[in-house]
Parts: sequence; structure tokens; C-alpha cells
Amino acid sequence: MQTKTTKQATGLRDMNPQTNSPLFKLPREIRDVIYKEAVGGYKVMVDDEEDSLPVCIGIILASKQTYTETIELYYRTTHFEFEDLDVGIAWLAAVPKKRRDLMTDVKYNVALEDVDPEILESGHRMHSNTVDRELIRPVVDGLKAGGVVMRKGVLSTGVH
Repeated sequence: MQTKTTKQATGLRDMNPQTNSPLFKLPREIRDVIYKEAVGGYKVMVDDEEDSLPVCIGIILASKQTYTETIELYYRTTHFEFEDLDVGIAWLAAVPKKRRDLMTDVKYNVALEDVDPEILESGHRMHSNTVDRELIRPVVDGLKAGGVVMRKGVLSTGVH
């Protein structure tokens, strides 16, 4: 039994590191094309459910090298949405600033019944950008309260 354990331990030490994977033998340009197909352009609903992780998370977390090579692409190209204001604010506040600064599309989907009727009514008289600003105000205020600032143009709203 002792020999078997020693043999197993030796086998583990002799395993090839992930950098010897066939993926990493490809030129970076080719890996970037693969990563764009595997990681780019997803829509992620941010909620407090554990199963809301994107399907592409596997390649991102496969190794330190794939994480390094894919994480910026993921944040730059993913469309994030949330419906629960508190969950969305908490999630955005938890994302490191370096990653938040890469985001290009974060949408707060407001339930119609949660919208102040005056805002909707005024939408007929005002420019839609003004209505959008009013709908996004709770998100911006919540983030500011937590010391979090988003780049201009990243946050948007929708009513469902």
C-alpha cells in the first residue's frame, strides 16, 4: 500500500503542467479567435442564484493562463442585466474596479409596476433620455452610496 501511494504521488509530480496543453501551443492570435467564440458576447442575468454563472466560465477558470487571456474579453463583451436593484448594486460593487472599468453594457430591467407613474407619464412629454436617467437614478445613487462609480454610457434601463 505504501508503494502504491508513493507511486501515485510520483505520477502527480510527473504530470504535464497545463501550459503544455495543445491550446497553448497555438499562436496567441489563434487562441484569441477561439476565446472570442467561447467567451465573447454572452448575456448574463445577474441574480442571487448560483446557477446564473455563464456557460463560458469553464474556459475562463481552466487555468491561470486562460484566466489571464480571457477575463478582459469577458468583461468587455458580455451584456450584463439585473432586475433586482439591491442584487445588481451589490454585484456591481463586488466586481473589482479594474474589471468594472472594462464593462460596456450593464442594464437594469425595471418592472413596470415599480416605475413611478409620473415618470412614465412625463415620458410622453419629455425626451426618452430624461426618462432613462430617472429610471437609472436608483442604481447610480446606490452605487455612489457604496463609493462605486461607473463609466458614463455603461448603465442603461429597460421596462418590462
